Amino acid sequence: LLRAWYLPRLLLCPELDGARERLLKRRQCVVLDIGGGPGSAALGLDIFAQHFAWDVEIQYHVLDLEPGWQTAAQAFQKHLQKTNISFHVGDMLAEKGERLLEFSEIDIFVFSYVIHENALALRNGSYGVLPALFKAARSNSLLVFMDPVDHMWPEIVGLARRCNSFRVVLLRVL
Repeated sequence: LLRAWYLPRLLLCPELDGARERLLKRRQCVVLDIGGGPGSAALGLDIFAQHFAWDVEIQYHVLDLEPGWQTAAQAFQKHLQKTNISFHVGDMLAEKGERLLEFSEIDIFVFSYVIHENALALRNGSYGVLPALFKAARSNSLLVFMDPVDHMWPEIVGLARRCNSFRVVLLRVL
């Protein structure tokens, strides 16, 4: 459950004060957690929302290759007050395919330990879905990369800036 605290801890960083203030004004928050397994970050975000008395409905979508996580995600759901988890089986490396959400509708994109695990495939495959995601992401959306190693960050930041005008804040809070 340690992963549950990473997203709230990140949202509390002073570098993200403006982003947090804009987020807390929203009545609905849509999250796409790629590689999010059981949805443990949803638990942390739900506790964050409760703590700050955030009047919000969180739609938390988990996209993972492993269908076995769905049972765990459903188990998390019964402990959440402000969050609804939807689990989807899918691959972030797919450039095309059926989209579960329009990227422009998402407030927070979370990449849970998937970038470093797929580094070679991302590099060899035109970065999978990332260019389309970066092009379509709306203004003020948050993209959170929770990888334990940062060797791909310069490439990801460069790709993001080529696709859209992003403000990049690199924080090491994990």
